[in-house]
Amino acid sequence: MDWSTGDLSGEGIEESVKTLGQLAGLFKDEAAWRSMDPVTEVYRVRFWRPVPEGTSGGLFWGATILQPGRVGDEYFMTHGHFHAIRDRAEYYATVKGTGRCCLWAKRSTPGARP
Repeated sequence: MDWSTGDLSGEGIEESVKTLGQLAGLFKDEAAWRSMDPVTEVYRVRFWRPVPEGTSGGLFWGATILQPGRVGDEYFMTHGHFHAIRDRAEYYATVKGTGRCCLWAKRSTPGARP
């Protein structure tokens, strides 16, 4: 990990790219989202899995590059997620620019949004 650039490189690095077309339902202004080019890159994740997924104590490394842009009044963002094994931690550091990290707690009420 190069902390001056945010680049993650080396043997075994994998990459995933998310485009606007893959992020249906993420942005409030659906009309604005539909009017945009669906192949526009919103973010890219480069990650390293040194041990098989699910290995107790395993630590994965990743770097997310979020592209500048907006859908309506909302800036580009990553798609939130919950971990299959809920007691696993994540660490976030901003290398360049500014942003906001929103943490959600899953509710047990049927139909409730996190």
